[in-house]
Amino acid sequence: MDFSAQFFIISIGKAKEAIAVFVIIRANHWRLWHSINVISSALWEGFINILNEFKLRYPSYTFDFIEISPNSQPEAIKNNKIDIGICRFADIQNTYPLSTSLLVAENMCLAVSDTHPMSTRKLVNLKELKDEAFVVLNREKSKSTEFILKHCMQADFHANIVYEVIEPQTQLAFVASNQAVAVVPESYANIKWAHIKFIKIAESIPASLCIIYDEQNEQETVDKILEVARGC
Repeated sequence: MDFSAQFFIISIGKAKEAIAVFVIIRANHWRLWHSINVISSALWEGFINILNEFKLRYPSYTFDFIEISPNSQPEAIKNNKIDIGICRFADIQNTYPLSTSLLVAENMCLAVSDTHPMSTRKLVNLKELKDEAFVVLNREKSKSTEFILKHCMQADFHANIVYEVIEPQTQLAFVASNQAVAVVPESYANIKWAHIKFIKIAESIPASLCIIYDEQNEQETVDKILEVARGC
């Protein structure tokens, strides 16, 4: 049977954080295809450029999109539902026996409304946020929120969470309307959000994009992705 034709996976489910699935097929081989789940905010960080460059270097590969949450990626890999996951640094903690690799390094920053008293600041200390209202992402979908809260506790305060939302866009909508502040990946600033200012946080809170995978099956594919990412 000729497997050189393109193969597509149909989108299923309604996961609350939009996730891209990178479905790869190597032409003229027996069912050598790979599915890669990518958190939607990774596309704001230029991951789409990595996908485009990957396609140029490896034209026999193709991709499509479905949805799954970051917290679901490790189990989906173990159950052979996906091959590789792209998620934030917090989501690769305690994922043994799966392997992880750094894809794009970045830290968290503070997002505030352009009418917020801190909006003109270039740098803030985490402890300065002890009296602020926070909007965070749903803790059942990603570990990033708990990771941020732990850093707040290390700064001697418990974050006052007033909103817990599903989508990053919803999170930033609350910020734009000055209902709350948010600690978010720096790459969120790559998109021009109306009425939002992004401020560097003095403390380092990792928000890097990482790859999670089973090295026994996917090391070759991961090496190719990392090779492409280094050149982008």
